[in-house]
Amino acid sequence: MADDTTLTTAEPDLEALLHEEYHVDPDWYVRAGLSWDLALRDRLCNDARSGEAPSEPRRAVRGAAGGVRFQRKADKDYSNDPIAAIQDMCSDAPDYRDAALPLKEILFRLLLAGGNQPLTVLSLYDSVMEWVKGGDGRVITPEVVQRVLSIDRDYGFARVIA
Repeated sequence: MADDTTLTTAEPDLEALLHEEYHVDPDWYVRAGLSWDLALRDRLCNDARSGEAPSEPRRAVRGAAGGVRFQRKADKDYSNDPIAAIQDMCSDAPDYRDAALPLKEILFRLLLAGGNQPLTVLSLYDSVMEWVKGGDGRVITPEVVQRVLSIDRDYGFARVIA
């Protein structure tokens, strides 16, 4: 008797998918006829929108051993660099880190808070779970995060090709 349950297509390697890196592609906004600058400025927290520099601007920096330390920054004019404003002033602000935001928006804000540097799906998943604290009833898995990033048509998420 022949076994007719053989798969004819290879399933994607889930482990490899979870280690893919993503960032937001500013060129996607140009191709879509949208403003990258406006997308960034729309995400600024209240403190950054007010134009006031924080009393002691600091940036979280991950150390070689994996710990986080805060680095004091020189006074900076954020008016022409909304990503720096998001990193330095907004990344921990309650009005920026609203846990009730949709998953796509949270992923977008996480990437911006990281300076739009590429992050793996697993790293983003861990950050999402810290953000939402797991108590809102949503089912968020690493696979869901990968799927949201890979089929995006609204935010310009792009996989980094090595």
